[in-house]
Amino acid sequence: MKKGFSIIELSIVIVIIGVLISIFFFARGVVDTARVNGIISEITYFKNAQESFREKYGFRPGDVPVNVLNAQGFTGNSADTCAISTLGNNSWDNITERDLTWIQLSAQKFIRQQIDFDPCPSPAAPRNIGTHRPASEAITGTGWTYMNLDQVVVGANTYSFLYALRVGQPKNLADTDFSQGKIKVGIHIDIDAKIDSPFTPTSGKYYVGTECIDPIAGIYYGGKTSPLECIGGYAEVPSEEIESTYTP
Repeated sequence: MKKGFSIIELSIVIVIIGVLISIFFFARGVVDTARVNGIISEITYFKNAQESFREKYGFRPGDVPVNVLNAQGFTGNSADTCAISTLGNNSWDNITERDLTWIQLSAQKFIRQQIDFDPCPSPAAPRNIGTHRPASEAITGTGWTYMNLDQVVVGANTYSFLYALRVGQPKNLADTDFSQGKIKVGIHIDIDAKIDSPFTPTSGKYYVGTECIDPIAGIYYGGKTSPLECIGGYAEVPSEEIESTYTP
């Protein structure tokens, strides 16, 4: 006589499956929370590094005049002046100044990451994660870069930032701006909720790439369950105050 499963046995199996599913979603939630907190921690870290540098030397890293470099004892690659950095005009005017930003932050011990290469003359693309720009410890395969002018276009509106901190990865060998996103919409929404307000990708200090934004409604496309991935950016001033280029 063939024996089948009893109701009790089936119930036990269903309960076990339910427990495993619960464990899976709990574990994924823990990982996502760690990523959210990690990105926020890195934003704070690099933001404070740049601000501390400016407080000490009076200029943005990468934009320090020659006389200040000499007076403060900058050496090696951190003292290169091949860019327009001699102007001290409070702006990153080209890719080489952004190279110098990370080199100087590293050399002067404002960040723990070791970034040291010769930016003069400006090296060919790409800017590699871990070599030319700090790697993110929160999201594997992504890195950080400062943006001199970053823009988010939603419908007829263009939101521009003169100073932004971006996390992403290169799309190709020619992409020096880390414009490929590798962070899911749900992570961005949680980061946004902790930094500003939830579901506000084009306002406040935290914003995302256009591929994650509904072009009509201006909100996160697909919500927290969306499989889309995009870059993240942090700006020092709310985007609604700088619909044209903002000058600090």
